[in-house]
Amino acid sequence: MEGGESDDDQVMSEVHLGCPPNFSGPYVTHFTFSSPSNKADLIGSNIISLDEDGDLVLARRKDGNNAYRGQNHAYDTGCQSFKLDDDGDLVLSRKRKSCVARSICKLAVQHSITSSLPNVGLQVWMAELLLSDYLLHRSFISSSFDDITALELGAGTGLAGIVLARIAKAVFLTDYGNEILDNCAKNVRLSSSFSELNEASIHVRELNWQESWPPHTETIQK
Repeated sequence: MEGGESDDDQVMSEVHLGCPPNFSGPYVTHFTFSSPSNKADLIGSNIISLDEDGDLVLARRKDGNNAYRGQNHAYDTGCQSFKLDDDGDLVLSRKRKSCVARSICKLAVQHSITSSLPNVGLQVWMAELLLSDYLLHRSFISSSFDDITALELGAGTGLAGIVLARIAKAVFLTDYGNEILDNCAKNVRLSSSFSELNEASIHVRELNWQESWPPHTETIQK
């Protein structure tokens, strides 16, 4: 390989920097987060309006003098309403924590601290954490991912796809290599035992990017 690296060289994810040098795992990490029981609890029901992508919708109306209406005026955009102050700026009313019903979700992921280059999918990487955080955020404020069918390429430990499976109709976790796929499948089972995941909706499959697509299938002649 280039740079003198070989398949036997051990690499470490930036997430694991600072871990004991001789501790390679596998190790099971538990992720715990709270989620609103109702998405309206998070965005404030009847306060702001979000489009189908979860983005803020501002529909400012003008009065007969061509000026924006001021405080105590609530406008209805067809979804949820919002209020503007005297300067036409958005007024957000924040709910106290005691007013928001939340549920606790737990996920468990088995991963290695170090791995060989062909098996980097056994580790948790920063990109996987960031994608999981994004999927959680979108699932709280938007319905754009609800009941979708998703395909993840290079799923690795499967963390991001498992997070998405909480709201998706079906998720296909794909990667290459028996060790990575077996570990990914185990993480699906681990997380299903901790949270209300429909294990049957998560499918772990092998997908080799170096092979042609669609895969060659043989027809057996009778």
